[in-house]
Amino acid sequence: MLEYAKVIKECFQKDIAEFIMFDSNLNQSVIDDLSLKIQEVEEAQRNKQLRDRLSQKTILVKKQMDKCRNIIQYSKYFIERAFPTHTSKLNEFGYNDYIQSKYSPSKMMLFMQVFHEMLLKYKDNLLTAGYSQKLIDEVHITNEELIALSNDQQVFKKHKEHLTNERKQAMNEVWEIILNISRAGKIIYANDYGKYSQYVLYKTKSIDVRR
Repeated sequence: MLEYAKVIKECFQKDIAEFIMFDSNLNQSVIDDLSLKIQEVEEAQRNKQLRDRLSQKTILVKKQMDKCRNIIQYSKYFIERAFPTHTSKLNEFGYNDYIQSKYSPSKMMLFMQVFHEMLLKYKDNLLTAGYSQKLIDEVHITNEELIALSNDQQVFKKHKEHLTNERKQAMNEVWEIILNISRAGKIIYANDYGKYSQYVLYKTKSIDVRR
């Protein structure tokens, strides 16, 4: 549609004197406005570019989720060594909530927060079982990284939606301008098939498009 708008603009520019005679409002200001709107659409990021950037951010979140799951599984080995027969203790670490959290970034963030709190609460038992302070710290850091990446992804989703709406708005405005030019052009050149056809937005299968 954008390329066709440029063609309509070029035709209109050449025929502007006759348009002004028909309607004084169809003057140079219309060309200037149309040029500006076309530029806005061209400068706006296209949907594919936005989708690609969002996809990259989603991949980063998924990789961080993998990192969270890996450190949880690693930690479980030492938690179960520290509390081999204490199901209630294991559930304090979120064992009974893990399935619902493992594939949801928002739920995983909450799970990791509680998980880290329990690691601190039972640190002495875990260190005795062979766990380390470095791993306790890594659980917290891994969760903070997930929070940052997920927030960045969600903010960009909103930004993408805003940019997409802006581009659609600009495209609609371009369409309205060329539609007005088309309507006038078909009246001005009703008896000149060659010129008339330049201002037809939708051609029919009929030989005579002047309808």
